[in-house]
Amino acid sequence: IYNYEVRKLGYVRQEILEELIRLKKANNFDLVFIPSLHDIHQDHTTIAQEGLRAFKNTTLLGYELIWNNLTFNTQCFVELNREHIQAKVEALKAYESQGARDYLSEEFIFSLAKTRGVQAGCPYAEAFEVVRLFL
Repeated sequence: IYNYEVRKLGYVRQEILEELIRLKKANNFDLVFIPSLHDIHQDHTTIAQEGLRAFKNTTLLGYELIWNNLTFNTQCFVELNREHIQAKVEALKAYESQGARDYLSEEFIFSLAKTRGVQAGCPYAEAFEVVRLFL
């Protein structure tokens, strides 16, 4: 969407913050998803921190990228069905630069959804960490 250099987002933090603030002003978001605050990838860390700053009065959920998280707080679960997981598998196929990675395999995606489902007491689920919650 934006033309920032991969692995260099930390160098353009202010520009990213300003873009996020523009998005916030142009929309009325009830919920914003950001990378987990525990994600160790430098670009994900930048987006999470600037998202936290830009959306101060919005519910924020951190999403799980299991290969980049040293820890992840599974505080929120969304129950899913098999069709949801299959749609996620298909959507992730468009991410061609990462396609050969184990964490994008259909087997892994279904396994993680099943694991989160066991935690949530349903067949499949996706977990998020609650960064900020407004009720």
